[in-house]
Amino acid sequence: TIIFSRTSGKWSQKEECIWHKPGSSDQLNLNEQGLKSLLTSAVHEQLQADVEVGTFLSGGVDSSIITALAASFRKDNLHTFSVGFPDRELDESSFAFEVSNSLNTRHHAFQMSDSDALEAFALLDRSFSEPLGDPSQLPTSFLAKSAREYVTVALSGDGADELFFGY
Repeated sequence: TIIFSRTSGKWSQKEECIWHKPGSSDQLNLNEQGLKSLLTSAVHEQLQADVEVGTFLSGGVDSSIITALAASFRKDNLHTFSVGFPDRELDESSFAFEVSNSLNTRHHAFQMSDSDALEAFALLDRSFSEPLGDPSQLPTSFLAKSAREYVTVALSGDGADELFFGY
């Protein structure tokens, strides 16, 4: 870590490791049942809230797993949310509908227009302190804003598809 002191005007370096090298004694070694147990526990804990909780559901592997686990705890029709696009080549919302139907969730699908994208971009421009090269943040921020009408918290599996060989 590099630190800049405003009082002295000098740079310093602090060595710290925030990750563990492969082979560390605390490295997880999970089988399928262990992974399922860990995920189930994590989702269950995240559902414990004083506010309405839902899930972002893209229909991908990660969000489908989280939604299925959440639906198993929430028999009162879990709210799920997806974003679609007018361009059918970019729109994958049909996968979210399939998962939602199979899990019997209260699904809400929002179509993101060009003006919605510009509004999301303006919000992100004010929210991030540095450039961010992740284009998925536009639909994600639009989805979060849209879902807020129904829930206060939404679970997401963003970025975990690769862990479950979804791509």
